[in-house]
This record gives sequence, C-alpha cells and structure tokens, in this order.
Amino acid sequence: APVDRIGFLYCPNATATASSIAGWYAPSPLRNTPTLLPRIRQRTLVVAAGADTVVADLTDQLRGLEGQRNLTVHVIEGADHFFLDLYAEDAIDTVVDWLER
Repeated sequence: APVDRIGFLYCPNATATASSIAGWYAPSPLRNTPTLLPRIRQRTLVVAAGADTVVADLTDQLRGLEGQRNLTVHVIEGADHFFLDLYAEDAIDTVVDWLER
C-alpha cells in the first residue's frame, strides 16, 4: 500500500510504496557516477566540488579514474556541492574551456 505525504527524494509530500522507498535509498552502483563513467565511450567532462559535503567521497572516487581515455576530471577546490558564489563561474569557465578543445 502506498505511503502518503512523505518526504521522498526531492518531493516533500510524495506518495510512494515501501518497496520504492527502500529500493531508491538502498546503495546501488547504477546511481554512482564514478561506477558508470568507464562505460561511457563519448568524451566526458566531470566537474566536481572539492569541498562537497553532500557527496563527500566523490573526488576520491574520481581520482581513481584519472587517466581513463575520453574522461576529463576537474575538481574545483573550495567549491561546495552547489558551486555557490564565484565557484559557479569557475565551473562555467571549466566547461567552456573543455568544449573549445
């Protein structure tokens, strides 16, 4: 039976089944970007925040992928998860530079 008015994902008043909730919040390599990156054949840029506390181990996982063909990893040191303040401009500059190559 669905559970009503719960905070699920980004929805504060969602309706979801218990199995959906458990399935989404269970660890899965299919929701872990560093696990999926080796499968991507296209040229890929990953811009990561060096001071991210939401996905705190992301930069460590990405460093393990450095040197992979077609993958560029750029860590913006000091940036938080949302690239607030001038860090957003640093992220944009990184993307523009990468696209122009």
